[in-house]
Amino acid sequence: MPFHYPPAPRGETMDVLHGHRVLDPYRWLEEAEAPATRDWLARQHDLAQAYLKRLPGRDAMAALLEASLAHDQVSVPRPRGEAEFFTRRRANDERDSVWRRGPDGTEDCVLDVGGREGAVLEAWDVSPDGHLIAYQVSARGTEWCTLHVRRLVTGEDAPEAAGTRGGPIAWLPDSSGFYYVHCKPRGAALHRRVMLHRLGTTQAMDRVVFTPDRPGSLKVLLYHGRWLLVDASPGPGAPNGIHLADLADSSPEAPRWCVVQSAGTAVTTAAVGPDDRLYLRTTHGADRGRLCVARSATEGPAHWQEIVPEAPDAVLISFALLGQRGAAPEILVSRLRDAAHELVRYPAPSEPARYGEAQTLLTATGTIAHLSSPTVPADRVGFSYGDYLTPRAPFSYHRTAGVRGTTRQRHTTQRQFRTFYPSVDGTSVPVCVIAPRERSGPRPTLLTCYGGFGIAVTPAYDALLHAWVEAGGICAVASVRGGGEYGAVWHRDGRGARKQNSVDDLNRAAEWLIEAGWTSEHGLGLLGASNAGLLAGAALTQRPELYAAAVCVAPLMDMVRYERFGLGGAWTPEYGSAARPEELRWLLSYSPYQRAAQGRGRAYPSTLLLAHENDTRVDPVHARKMCAALQNATTSDRPVLLRMSSDTGHGRRGRSQDHALATDILSFLAHETGLHGRAVRLGGA
Repeated sequence: MPFHYPPAPRGETMDVLHGHRVLDPYRWLEEAEAPATRDWLARQHDLAQAYLKRLPGRDAMAALLEASLAHDQVSVPRPRGEAEFFTRRRANDERDSVWRRGPDGTEDCVLDVGGREGAVLEAWDVSPDGHLIAYQVSARGTEWCTLHVRRLVTGEDAPEAAGTRGGPIAWLPDSSGFYYVHCKPRGAALHRRVMLHRLGTTQAMDRVVFTPDRPGSLKVLLYHGRWLLVDASPGPGAPNGIHLADLADSSPEAPRWCVVQSAGTAVTTAAVGPDDRLYLRTTHGADRGRLCVARSATEGPAHWQEIVPEAPDAVLISFALLGQRGAAPEILVSRLRDAAHELVRYPAPSEPARYGEAQTLLTATGTIAHLSSPTVPADRVGFSYGDYLTPRAPFSYHRTAGVRGTTRQRHTTQRQFRTFYPSVDGTSVPVCVIAPRERSGPRPTLLTCYGGFGIAVTPAYDALLHAWVEAGGICAVASVRGGGEYGAVWHRDGRGARKQNSVDDLNRAAEWLIEAGWTSEHGLGLLGASNAGLLAGAALTQRPELYAAAVCVAPLMDMVRYERFGLGGAWTPEYGSAARPEELRWLLSYSPYQRAAQGRGRAYPSTLLLAHENDTRVDPVHARKMCAALQNATTSDRPVLLRMSSDTGHGRRGRSQDHALATDILSFLAHETGLHGRAVRLGGA
């Protein structure tokens, strides 16, 4: 049926940028609090809710999601004092809480922020003596946090509190204070600093111990109570800087910094081993990563000694250093091979840095996560493992006992497998297919990806994908270029001037699914969030005939003005900047909003745009402007809807909010692709 959309007057705004005439007819929607914008949003809300709430099969989808979410989520434990601490979200819990496991195995909850309205636990760490917990809580999805300290003996919070934006916490060895990352907005950028907080003092007395040369993200770690390490990145996936200070040679309040690596050189992560040497996983001279050791923090990359060379067929993702004080460490390495992880061990050498052959400990079809070096000498390290059919569970490796952990029960109604398809230019792209065990002809299929910032998409349980397959559909996760599945070169081939490769890979995945008989053009749905929301928007505006429906969650859409909103200013290394003539041409070539805003009629697929009012990363202005442009341009009778979520943002949400969001997404895709016409019931198709 034809849709009567809320009127959105086309303005006459036009910018002339480096000789390009750039139309922006919905510039007025950038004024979020303007009465015209608020009235338009209210009408869009009513339209979307009226459509989504009456979709057939909605209650069945909600029940499938409820069943898919019904499992405990437990994080990798952190040893502190005589106990270990971890987060847990039980099947019916709204959010994570922090638990303590004592030496005798007894467990108790030491922190639950559930009594605070809209609160979400963002980051936390327990003091070395196990008596205090510093934790950060955000509210209503903003990701702006208040930092608190709780005394675990009494269960009461100390009077001190500090405002920040979620980030790591590093305690001093005597538990007298901690380092944290303080953040505040300055213009269109976020400026972060590393601060030292001493217990019993106010935030006004906190000392600034590190200020980066440029805006970006910061991580702070303290190894062996001595080595203070700061990782400073100008943006996600961008070459970062590594800075190290020896607190045995300077005070905690005034560390003397040594530049290990300047920003712009390579993507590097570093850790200090039990032998007090600096170990570095780096792309310097190795697109797929290699592991090196530096005899001194003053040595540049040219002098680092290679101990684990670059592999020709795998990407070095993370590492952990194990062993006792003063000894050369045993090294545990997680590698990515064809978008799935494996775990390998390099035994401690008899001579420093003379490592021999690796021993494979775990060959996986899923994801090994949270593997990192202990910050104190240890013989044991934790990590997590899961795949598309198996919710993530904690594992551990001990130097004498090996790998320990229990894989959760796999879902026998589903299967997953990885294959490859050729992209437009012939590049072989991996895709993971999750499907019911019984294959009977084409089925409604959900296609998704990420394809940005060098982030690899690896198999991980997702309740939304699981519920779709339980309902009888098929999921396909394409590892398009722009991610990190094959190292830095895979990232470079899908960023900046080559971003169109990511879009081509995604559209080619759609064609392949149809050609291979998994689905048809009438049964293919597209789902993308954040950077993948951008790719989904570009795909549907370039090849609308391929898709029956598309859902874009918290998407980037206006790539000419994205730097002005949210954290867009930090993403120019990934996308480019409209301030530079050549880069503006890149952005204009695929920007979804600019294509749709031209107003040329095309039959666009059913489209659901979802945005969060409190999103401080990707501003909802993108979804607003794209909605108006598509509603004006489409010639089909398929819906174009905008769903705005209040009290949510880009990051963590409560369980009920996740459930409500996923129910709308799945119900919409099921209806538009014809999945609702199949038998949708608990237990699969």
